[in-house]
Amino acid sequence: MPHVRAPITIFHGSEDDMVPVSHGRALAEAAASGNFIEVRGAVHNEIPVLQLRKELDELLAALSVEDEQD
Repeated sequence: MPHVRAPITIFHGSEDDMVPVSHGRALAEAAASGNFIEVRGAVHNEIPVLQLRKELDELLAALSVEDEQD
């Protein structure tokens, strides 16, 4: 991951019973430009679409603000 230069965002369900949340967080932290978003209540293969949309909207809004500041 440290060699990947592209921005990476990892969405991880807080109730994932297959991959521990700490692993997803560590993966994002290992990336040169990593972002970790924990989706409350979501499990491994089921992130509610409306909740995912909300998280994506917030991420895109934050990126837009960063672009305006550059």
